[in-house]
Amino acid sequence: MLRKYFGLTCETWGKDVYGGDYPWVAEERTVIPLYAFLEGDTLGLLMLAQPEETVSVMVSRLMTAARPRVRPLDDFVVVAGDRVLDPGLSVRASGLAALDRVDVRARR
Repeated sequence: MLRKYFGLTCETWGKDVYGGDYPWVAEERTVIPLYAFLEGDTLGLLMLAQPEETVSVMVSRLMTAARPRVRPLDDFVVVAGDRVLDPGLSVRASGLAALDRVDVRARR
């Protein structure tokens, strides 16, 4: 009855005077949460990566956070799933998404 009286359709239901067009709804996520594991550490860490920071910078922050338990790695590879990530690419350009697992391992 309300739908008919107010002329509501699936496209207009739940919309207000702004038509549901809010700038803050369309904004991209400001951080990408990642499960990060550093070789030799006994803990996995939740890293809040900035989309535009490089993978190398994110790994540097990971090593700093894990420093009380593990020595930083001089030469490393970053693996996400079955892909080896380029440390020079941004987190976004690497294709990492929220709650992806990232493993940082010593290069062998």
